[in-house]
Amino acid sequence: MSNATPPYRFLIDRSSARVRELFPSRRVRSLEDVGLPENASDAAIVKKAWEQECIIVAANGKDFLLAIERFQKKEMQNDCHDLFGLVILPNAYETQRRVIRGVQGKLRLGRENISWRDVWKNNLCVRLKKVGVPGVSLLARCRYCKAEDSERPMREKV
Repeated sequence: MSNATPPYRFLIDRSSARVRELFPSRRVRSLEDVGLPENASDAAIVKKAWEQECIIVAANGKDFLLAIERFQKKEMQNDCHDLFGLVILPNAYETQRRVIRGVQGKLRLGRENISWRDVWKNNLCVRLKKVGVPGVSLLARCRYCKAEDSERPMREKV
């Protein structure tokens, strides 16, 4: 069995470009790194994050939740189009910096502590707030997965 580092990565949206330095450098991709222009649409970012298996990091969470929903509804192929997680940040950089630095050990889904790897494996939405505990929830399943099962099994146990 290999002890290789898990392949999760973060794709940083332009709304949060300055936070790149707050994540491990080997795990961060900018829009430019993945071949997208600075003015790429949220839909294009969602598609690229799915292709590259990245957690999306953005301050405009509502827009990305809608783009993810549209992506999953539009894709009618017979394979999974679940994504790999979304991190929603507050708007101001100083607040983003403070909450990202303070999030270690505070991510929980139900009663279980989770890691960024768990967010990636299980397509979780993490909402980092100006104050208080981060909100963690499951993102919606794609149409293919909804048809396959009526309950949401995790990709792996968190």
